[in-house]
Amino acid sequence: MARRDYAGRHAWRLMYNDGLPMWEEEFQRELEAAITARAGGNEGRARVCARRAAGVAARAYFAQRGVPIRGRSAQDVLLRLSSDLALSAEIRENARLLTLRVNEDFGLPPGVDLIACARALATALAGRLIGVDRPPDPTR
Repeated sequence: MARRDYAGRHAWRLMYNDGLPMWEEEFQRELEAAITARAGGNEGRARVCARRAAGVAARAYFAQRGVPIRGRSAQDVLLRLSSDLALSAEIRENARLLTLRVNEDFGLPPGVDLIACARALATALAGRLIGVDRPPDPTR
């Protein structure tokens, strides 16, 4: 079973199991949990799962490059990603949106869909991960 923390000396080994990207499996599990939560009317849980899904992809990206990340939360890794000027504006913006705080009504600005942001972020980062032939399935 994959560890959730990819930041370590053995990160590359933890990212792959029999040639399959383990980060992608964990990403899909979290994304499916987000979709299920939204379908059940639990938007707060959907936001948490979408952020965790995006954090999985971001950790894999940084681990492969040997970039140490302070903090263990998805929020920490997404903040780091949002400020990385080596990445495209689209990646940085999706990471920024995923770190937004909810307002007094526990909502996000109109039009912000964290599940869609997580999908877009993972798809963009997957193209930058060595050894990944395809991005996560965006229809899942």
